[in-house]
Amino acid sequence: MKFAFFFFLFSYSTFALSQSSRLPLHVSINPWPPWIMKNQNEEWEGIAVDSMRLISICSNVPIKFINTINTKRTLHEWGKSVFSETAVAEVWRNSQSSSSVYTNSTFNTTDIILARKEMKEIESYKGLQGYTVGIINGYIYPGFNEAINNGDIKTSKSVSSALFPKLIRGRVDAIFANNEEALYYFSRYENNIEAIKDYKIIYRFEPVALKIRLHKDKSSLVPIFNNIIDQLKIQGYLQKIQNYYLTPDKGNAVKPNLEVCPLKNM
Repeated sequence: MKFAFFFFLFSYSTFALSQSSRLPLHVSINPWPPWIMKNQNEEWEGIAVDSMRLISICSNVPIKFINTINTKRTLHEWGKSVFSETAVAEVWRNSQSSSSVYTNSTFNTTDIILARKEMKEIESYKGLQGYTVGIINGYIYPGFNEAINNGDIKTSKSVSSALFPKLIRGRVDAIFANNEEALYYFSRYENNIEAIKDYKIIYRFEPVALKIRLHKDKSSLVPIFNNIIDQLKIQGYLQKIQNYYLTPDKGNAVKPNLEVCPLKNM
């Protein structure tokens, strides 16, 4: 009888451990086209979302996307309701470096200052004095944040989705934006990639590597994800996802299959 009880206890513990290891990894996301966004069916998609789905399938690690709305809430929920974040540069999360580990890079990106074409290229924040610049509150803009915080630059704070309309309607003279976001906006929302020629990049920030951020308690996933990321990059699948969202005529673009792992010899 005692043996049967311990056998049951051992079997149940093993089952519970197995089930817990299959619980989905909660991944924080908030809108950032074309990296993270909702389609017409209110389903999450985008370069970062689709890449994370493919990594999940190929690594056999289930995930669940949690909409944390904005960066402030993401930081607050870190280690509580969310334990991963996709498409993040390490410098953006310096305040939580002790609780974070990162995978290899999935993509590289750069931020830009996009302005009316009559504005001149600048070398520092001083070139923006006398103009109104659209920014996203809480974002890191290396070399400009101190001037922004000190009021040396006149700014108009808003959410990401409102930045480009503000520039187009003339409510601001320039905006801090993501390079891929600018390409996506003019090719999809304006339905005319040529419209971007009415504006110019007056400043380009240093490129940054976008990675998957994991809570330190999930550090065991780093080598697993790294292996998948490296193979997806080598075999060109991550690039195919990016190309799909940055193709001006999305109607003729073929979305990569996200139902099965495409990797060979895995």
